[in-house]
Amino acid sequence: SERLLSSALNNQFMSKKYGNRILLDIIVAEYDLMKYKDSERSIRAIAELKKRIIITKDRLSPVVTLSIEAFEAQFAADLSRYIIDKSGQIQRQLKTNRVRQKRLFIEERMIEVSKELDQKEKILREFRENNRNLSSPALQMKVQEMGREVDLQSSLYLTLRSQYEKAKIEEVDKDDMVQLIDGPTRPIKLTRPRRRLGISMAILFGVFLAVFIIYFKE
Repeated sequence: SERLLSSALNNQFMSKKYGNRILLDIIVAEYDLMKYKDSERSIRAIAELKKRIIITKDRLSPVVTLSIEAFEAQFAADLSRYIIDKSGQIQRQLKTNRVRQKRLFIEERMIEVSKELDQKEKILREFRENNRNLSSPALQMKVQEMGREVDLQSSLYLTLRSQYEKAKIEEVDKDDMVQLIDGPTRPIKLTRPRRRLGISMAILFGVFLAVFIIYFKE
């Protein structure tokens, strides 16, 4: 996400080539972004990062693989570690916000249900006080109906109370949302560009070009 990459741009990273500098300065220097205005550099730096961050996921597995292409092996590993840690923090914050909204909604509903429950209990109590002789079948049915409404509101309040306590526990839960299987590793060898292949192709092209030039001159 751009939010994650924007936070990464302001974080300091160590590299042999540029020393200890913020990521934005490293990206600007490495990919020649000085020619752009200050307002455009962050946007272009994020675009350069997106090109070099590769995320793959198996369709049948929840495992996500993160790969980063960079000019130094250790720098790539450090950037990978930061992105993994930061993504976990963002996921946890999103979860906390959702749980907080849920808790606030349940809290409001509990207040409403509690008021309705008090009102129905009061109505039932007053009805019984005003009708002490409940021998009439109509009065008995009325009391039973009012009693069921009170029981329903009471059951609803207990359910909301249970959900409210659960939401409070989830809100303070600090478990990691991203489970790290294999941490970032420092690449052993250069993967791109393939120097041997490039040199071989350059030699072949040079020989072919020399032969073509000699043939053309003759």
